[in-house]
Amino acid sequence: MNFRFLGQTKFADDAERKISFQKNKWEELIFSNKLGYMATLRNLRNILEANVSPEAMNKVCNYLSDEKKP
Repeated sequence: MNFRFLGQTKFADDAERKISFQKNKWEELIFSNKLGYMATLRNLRNILEANVSPEAMNKVCNYLSDEKKP
């Protein structure tokens, strides 16, 4: 995924831009494995509200349900 070009995308309004930015930022954190277990758990509602992709949500669910994680 390439998020560098998000600033060049045309949006209908600032609210749409903010939603798109949040979704892309959450997906970037999820796929880069930079979000720790507790941070993922604490931010689960925010991740859901950002309407991340099904692939990102699947990764979050698998990560949180892994018995080997603290």
